[in-house]
Amino acid sequence: MGVDDAVVEAGRTRIRPIFMTTFTTVLGFLPLALGLGEGTELQGPLAVAVIGGLLTSTLLTLLVVPVVYHLLAGRSRPSLLTEDL
Repeated sequence: MGVDDAVVEAGRTRIRPIFMTTFTTVLGFLPLALGLGEGTELQGPLAVAVIGGLLTSTLLTLLVVPVVYHLLAGRSRPSLLTEDL
């Protein structure tokens, strides 16, 4: 399988589980981040930081990593040099 096909197939395979885990965690922290409940004064900033980190890492996982891999895999392919002895 080529690099292009591998990147597309990996994206198709992993997008649903990544979105499901990210969105369930974000939805779980959303009431705490919005200040809906007791103790939110102390743990609200933590929830905001977790939500921001999850969304950032999701974008990195789904967009940046495959693009960088695609760019670097094209350069690092060993050339097939044949020498006649």
